[in-house]
This record gives sequence, structure tokens and C-alpha cells, in this order.
Amino acid sequence: ISEASISAFAKMISNFFTMSAYLEPFGGLNDFADTTFPQDWTIFYWAWWLAFAPTIGLFIARISRGRTVANMIIGALFFGSFGCAIFFMILGNYGLHLQLTGQVDVISILKSESQYAAIFAILGSLPMKWMVIGLYTILAVVFLSTTFDSISYILASVVQNQVEDEPLRWNRLFWAGALSLMPITILFIDDGGLSSIQTLSIVAGLPLIFISLLLCISIYRIGHYDINHQSHVDDTVIDVTNMPDHDPWHPNGSWDG
Repeated sequence: ISEASISAFAKMISNFFTMSAYLEPFGGLNDFADTTFPQDWTIFYWAWWLAFAPTIGLFIARISRGRTVANMIIGALFFGSFGCAIFFMILGNYGLHLQLTGQVDVISILKSESQYAAIFAILGSLPMKWMVIGLYTILAVVFLSTTFDSISYILASVVQNQVEDEPLRWNRLFWAGALSLMPITILFIDDGGLSSIQTLSIVAGLPLIFISLLLCISIYRIGHYDINHQSHVDDTVIDVTNMPDHDPWHPNGSWDG
């Protein structure tokens, strides 16, 4: 597993930019197969991440109050990505080992059933499989609960007119219940309905590209403004008491104030 993980990580680094910009220009022409890889993977997941970016970004900013921007970036990007990489390295390469040694036909399970059945088949091959599957299920529920909690928290904060410390509890519960309807609906629809929801996520994510660009510009402007009003530009912590009375963070303030 460790050898395959290191090799796969090196291959990902070497092919990252090539695969990110790969659009399959000759798919379906002559002898070239039309695999729809860019649409099913690259474009879909870029749109998927963009759709979640505003809510997750606001939640991370909320819980990171008092920390530096560098600490927030390292915690959100590095440790989050590292945890996902460890998961895929261990479970993915172990599944590949089971397939190549003939212990579990993972490919057949993926074709005839689903990726979820393949995951539980891989976990079922481990010692004390019921304990492993139970632990995996608990972790999945905890992850889903924290995700719904963060998104419902941000939605409640955004739609509420005045938020002093925390949004109203009934407001958060309403959005948590509304968000729970989506996975419940997916459980009772066919593959066509699931594909429609996936397409909807792409449609919702694409307009956020322009919003993300505006956010990047805002980060530069905000950082430039804050640093210029510090007594020492080398300070890593911004002192809000040094801000002018009409700074843009006041209700009646402006960038020119």
C-alpha cells in the first residue's frame, strides 16, 4: 500500500496540469473513443466544489476567528487535503490489491451494483469486519452531520436580518431539515433522477466562477486596506482599533472614508 501510494502521488503530481486541462478534443473521431472523462470528472467536480465553496468558506472563516490567515489556509487546505489523500491511498490501494489477487472482484461489483457496495465489500474483507464497517458508518454519519450543521449554520446566518452572536436555533433547525430532504429524495429516485441532480449542481456551480473571481479581488483589496492602517506593516495581527471611523467595516463606511 505504501509503495503504490507513493508511486500514485508522484504520478498525480506529474500529470496534474495535463489532466486538469484535458478536454478530449478528438473523442468520437476515427478510432478515438468518446469516454466523456472531462465532463464526468473534471468539469463535474470543479462545479461541485464551486457550489460548496461559499458556504464552506464562510463556515471556516466563522470558526477561525482569532487565527491568522496563514493558519486558516494551512488548516483548511493542507490538513483537509492530507486526510482525504490518506483515505484514498489506504482504501484505494487495498481495493486494488484485492482485485489483482482475486480475493474480491471489485470491478464486477462496481459494474453490477454501485461504488457503495464496492466500499463495503472491501471493508468486509478485513479482520473484524463488522467492527470496521460499524466504525466506518459512524465516521460517515459524523462527517455528514458536521457538513449539514455547517451549511445550515451559514444559511441561517445569511437569511436572518440581524445576527448578534448566533443565528436563531429554529432557523438553523429549519435549514437542517430542508437540507436533509435532498439525500432522502436521492434514496428513492432512479439513476435518471440522480443524474438530473448532478447536472443541477453543475449548473449552480458555474455562475459561482465569476463570484469566486470577485472574491479573489476582494481579498486583495481588504488585505491592502487593513495593512495600510496598521502602525507597523510587519504585524501579523490586525489591530481594529487603528481603523478610521469611516472604514468599510462600519455600516456607513466606505473604501474612500
